[in-house]
Amino acid sequence: MLKHYVGYFLVFVLVGTSAQAAPSLTERYLQQLASTHPEVVATIRTKAPLFLRILKWKKEVPTGMKVLKCGGLFATIFLSIVLFAVLHDQYTVRISKEYFSEGFHKHNMKSFAPGLYDWLSKKNSPSLWGTAWGVIAGGVFAAMFAPILGAAAFVGPLPLIDMKDIAKPLGVALGMALAGSLVGAVFPARIIDEELYKGSLRIDSPEVTGRVLDRYLCAQKAHTGIYAGGFLGVATALVWVYAHRIMRLVRYKKEGKIARRLLRQIEPTPENEKALRWMHCLAKE
Repeated sequence: MLKHYVGYFLVFVLVGTSAQAAPSLTERYLQQLASTHPEVVATIRTKAPLFLRILKWKKEVPTGMKVLKCGGLFATIFLSIVLFAVLHDQYTVRISKEYFSEGFHKHNMKSFAPGLYDWLSKKNSPSLWGTAWGVIAGGVFAAMFAPILGAAAFVGPLPLIDMKDIAKPLGVALGMALAGSLVGAVFPARIIDEELYKGSLRIDSPEVTGRVLDRYLCAQKAHTGIYAGGFLGVATALVWVYAHRIMRLVRYKKEGKIARRLLRQIEPTPENEKALRWMHCLAKE
């Protein structure tokens, strides 16, 4: 069964890629018009590049390539968040390894992955603890927000954004999460009642006390900050993406008017009538 699905996927990719590699209809018509009016076509290419690129995506990019691009964007966002979480936890696990191995983290991992907890406890490596919880927590966060950011970039009537355009808002979101972590880590707070604090976090190890418990609190504040900064960062990224798409729509309409005005300079002939009609229809959209 799995081999069949893999085969279907490969055929899907090959068909979409081969269709993408072929010259588009718009490009062929532009080349035809350029044979008699090279200056006009060159001006359209120079002054309306976004208009031509969006038209190609809307009219001629195969569905297979669109799905692959959406999937690639989702995977990029998902893996970026997970990698960021792993790197962040490599830092906080060195503040307090007990934050990852004791308390509610211990009880949660023993409930859904007891074998993993026993293996990590046996290895007792800070790097492994940080990697494990970075993948788990980062994966959960990414599973929630990668579809939201992906939908913001691709879903709806507004012009889509390119893969590279998502890098900046994603970087801003991760930067705000990191800022939240740093603020949380240095935020002044102290433990007034050790037993009450340990009880609220289900810490049952007698070794977690005094200075060790203070470092536990510092790591906890850092993670509270990263979650708060992450939520705020995702909201900022959503606004950023939608604003960028609206700006692309304004530019697309403006460049469409430029292309329509330039196309009027071309006199229709039996040879270029079909190409000219096609370009006029696209410029009116």
